[in-house]
Amino acid sequence: MFLPPNRATIKRATLALALVCISTIKASGFDRWDFGVHGSWSSINVSNELKEVYPKGFGAGMDIGMVLSEYFALRFAADHISSPADLDEYQRVFERLENSLGPPIPVLVKGGHIGTLTFLFGAKLKLIHEPVAPFLSSSAGLGYVFHSGVSRQLVSPFVQYATATISDAHSKAGLCASLGGGIDVDLLPIKFTVEASYRSIFVDGEALTGAVIQLGVLL
Repeated sequence: MFLPPNRATIKRATLALALVCISTIKASGFDRWDFGVHGSWSSINVSNELKEVYPKGFGAGMDIGMVLSEYFALRFAADHISSPADLDEYQRVFERLENSLGPPIPVLVKGGHIGTLTFLFGAKLKLIHEPVAPFLSSSAGLGYVFHSGVSRQLVSPFVQYATATISDAHSKAGLCASLGGGIDVDLLPIKFTVEASYRSIFVDGEALTGAVIQLGVLL
């Protein structure tokens, strides 16, 4: 069981990792490196009744590429994405379930936050060598999934209902794979990149899957 780190811990760990990577790059003597930061937007695949509960997620990360030729590079990327639950929508889901069993009773829902932290190694293949260049990418590595747990409580002016735990808070680790493509826009001395990928994190025989769009800057 892995304990989910808080945001401050994630920020410190990402900054430390970035400093270590930059130091390694400078000490290596290899002069064809790309170092970048990016923002991420994601949409995770959930059951139909929860699609409105998890409409989108946001995050940020960093990536480092070892450019082996004008068309091919190896790269490492670290990424954290947070997918908070829309508690109003979650509340409606539980109210529909509870009210189907008896008289209408309001429901108070707490929790439901899903977060992911991924460390991926992979390759990037440019299709053309131009200032605006499309590329394909693939990577694999380690992924962590954090869930804050879900609880619900029936709300009534006449009866004091106990809070019921629907799912406990937990964090799990598993293999992660990503496949995608995008466009690099080279505006010296800065390069912008847009990438769309489909990502899967495999934990306990199941997969958390979804689309990820990244907008970044390479230095």
